[in-house]
Amino acid sequence: MPFFKISSYMLVTFQEPLVLGVRMAEHINWQSIKNLQ
Repeated sequence: MPFFKISSYMLVTFQEPLVLGVRMAEHINWQSIKNLQ
């Protein structure tokens, strides 16, 4: 059970920067598409 707790904690910890990176990538892609048009 402790392993499950640790893995879930790591998942929550790494989820934040991952979502932030995806949002930044989408924002950069949207800006480049807008500039091309």
